[in-house]
Amino acid sequence: MTGVFVDLDGVLWFSESAHKSAFALALRDVIANPIEIIDQTWEFGESTEIYLERILKFSDVNFSKPKIHELAAIKRKFAAEMNNIPLNIPLIDSLREIKKQGILISLVSSSSASNVQKFLNN
Repeated sequence: MTGVFVDLDGVLWFSESAHKSAFALALRDVIANPIEIIDQTWEFGESTEIYLERILKFSDVNFSKPKIHELAAIKRKFAAEMNNIPLNIPLIDSLREIKKQGILISLVSSSSASNVQKFLNN
């Protein structure tokens, strides 16, 4: 083995609850009961815009693409402000051992650059 790719969200960083909270905050003025609807429709790993389109359709709310992009920016802002997201320490320890063997490790993420940096700073 010459290298390993490791995903950030949900693998190295248990960020699901932070993402759900950020979506709820971004949608609180747009749909009724955002937490309840998020719990019914949640699929971790979707892009922010795709999930917003799906949850708005589920809620019978029609928004233009620019409005969805605006909501996505609000969600990302809330997510970036969240702290104390738990790390997957056992996996991180295993990756340290893999690195000692000379195997390259690459971080893969669709998260924002600020969230990746926040993770790396931990």
